[in-house]
Amino acid sequence: MEFEELLQSARGGHAAALGELMEAAATFCWRVLGRFNTLSAATREDLAHEVVVILLDRGLQQFRGSTEIQWKAFLKQTAVNQAISLMRRDKYDIEPFWSLDEDISPDLQVEEEEAFRKLIDCTAELSAQEHEIFWMRLRELSYDEMVKRLGLAQGTIASKYHRAQQKVKNCMQEVGFG
Repeated sequence: MEFEELLQSARGGHAAALGELMEAAATFCWRVLGRFNTLSAATREDLAHEVVVILLDRGLQQFRGSTEIQWKAFLKQTAVNQAISLMRRDKYDIEPFWSLDEDISPDLQVEEEEAFRKLIDCTAELSAQEHEIFWMRLRELSYDEMVKRLGLAQGTIASKYHRAQQKVKNCMQEVGFG
């Protein structure tokens, strides 16, 4: 079955298609999370399962793409965000990565990793609430979902996101990425 058909069937509630998609997602997330050397194997496994729960809860419906490449990019970002959130919460040293493309040139991979490190550094300057809102929006959570989770007014969330986005943009420009 082609990926697009599998995704459509899973979205339509076909249990076998949903199971196949979630199993592939867990395997892919495990591979993504393997790049976080400071996390134990058990923690990476827990995070991979957490990503699957997120997908089952709301992610599958929020995913706006249709191709396997878009799906993997969505999974990668979700897994990375979950790992970074856990690492920040538990005060780990963050050892991020950026690209999973095995074919990517070493120079481009180094450049992408450096940009990602700078992004992490820039988001570290945000308040805890701005940081949470910033990453929620990057994960494409709707404002309605954020209102439910945070208990804040939609206008407050939008305002805080805009300020966080501006701070990150300015920071990235200051360090030469922007």
